[in-house]
Amino acid sequence: MDVTIDEILAQIEKRDADDKNNPAGAFFIAEDAHLLDTTKLSIETAFQAALELVNDVLAQKKSS
Repeated sequence: MDVTIDEILAQIEKRDADDKNNPAGAFFIAEDAHLLDTTKLSIETAFQAALELVNDVLAQKKSS
């Protein structure tokens, strides 16, 4: 089966649009979510940032 890159991209974009617009399958950010943009981070730096975020949240829960 031959598939072009354009066809694959179109399928991915359709799937993403379907997910975004389907309330039963859409991804929504939880009210208590902690967002971490790892776009420009290396894997190690992203991991360390995530670990720090988790540790901070756990420390806040222990102190409350």
